[in-house]
Amino acid sequence: TAFEEIGADIIRYNFVATPLINDVKFGRATCDEVKRKILGLWNAYVFLNTYACIDNPDLTNFTPNESELTFIDKWLINRVNEFTANAHECYSHQDFGGVSKDFENLVDELTNWYIRNNRRRFYKSENNLDTMNAYFCLHYAIKNISMAMFPIIPFLSEYLWQNAVRPLDNNAEESVALHGFKVAEFKVNGEGLTKKTDIIRNIFTMASKLRNENQIKVKQPLKTMFVNGNDEVAKAVELYRDIIESE
Repeated sequence: TAFEEIGADIIRYNFVATPLINDVKFGRATCDEVKRKILGLWNAYVFLNTYACIDNPDLTNFTPNESELTFIDKWLINRVNEFTANAHECYSHQDFGGVSKDFENLVDELTNWYIRNNRRRFYKSENNLDTMNAYFCLHYAIKNISMAMFPIIPFLSEYLWQNAVRPLDNNAEESVALHGFKVAEFKVNGEGLTKKTDIIRNIFTMASKLRNENQIKVKQPLKTMFVNGNDEVAKAVELYRDIIESE
């Protein structure tokens, strides 16, 4: 059957992500596209699980000090809280498409921005506190995504809860279904970080486009890069200077 060959979560997602005013397209091609979108969340889980199996971090009763979090940690916490709040609002109006769209954006940001720029923090290092903070933030993201997406992709959400959430936090409920829908369980002061991050990601996108147009390989360092923008752009560039230079 289609459920056995394609998967129940993928079929469910395919239906609920389609706007109500549009016809639902169902087939191998559309389901493969849905699978690609969900795969990003799976990749984030695999990354967390790979390093957690080595380090065995215990996040039970661990709450990071906000002053010791990096700005990109604060951005992720804020972004996840925005997602859960938006999902709660969308569910109350039966806007499942709104949830799925924001989910896709968040997963892309989680894998291609947070994890990509924080890989080294998960390696064995002398700064154990910084590593624990990174584990907490990634765990927090996967935990809240599983909670918010449970009505749409229940099987994957429960799998992540049992294999990523509970092993690192002994206080977690036995099932994501028992957790309830909780918005912003952990808050930080990260005013303006979302907008600044969007600015920097747009700069990266434009820089990548210019590289392609001029046939400059991604691994080839640039001696100088000029960014034309207002004061808001300048502040964002200064905040993310180290990440920009590493790119």
